[in-house]
Amino acid sequence: TGAVSEIFQEPCSSFAADFVGMRNIFPATFHGSIAKSGGLDIELARPMSDTSGHIAIRPENIVLSKEQFNSSMRNSFKGNVLSIIDIGFFYEIDIKVSNLIFRSVIAKGSLYELQITENSTIYISFKATAIHNF
Repeated sequence: TGAVSEIFQEPCSSFAADFVGMRNIFPATFHGSIAKSGGLDIELARPMSDTSGHIAIRPENIVLSKEQFNSSMRNSFKGNVLSIIDIGFFYEIDIKVSNLIFRSVIAKGSLYELQITENSTIYISFKATAIHNF
């Protein structure tokens, strides 16, 4: 229960996060402002007082690129494209990074522009502020 914006932007559980479309939900241990999950060190926007929990990232908050670039996004990882799913105006892209599978959503034009194919190498990037933890 809560305000619609609160439920969508700051879910309090993995069930609520999944229910509102956060497809990237991972168990994590917290070490200050670092979340460790699936072999990755993921930078958070603020230190956590809990030592374990979950992190969640909305698919539309994950930026894809062919090369790693410098930006305000503090988290950038190299991965391999597992699948490309046509969902109408957009594509869902599943990318394996270390032991995690991230799902991103991109426009059809971006898929063709980036020349993304299954088994290709791609970089995913996301802001620390795009990570929800609970």
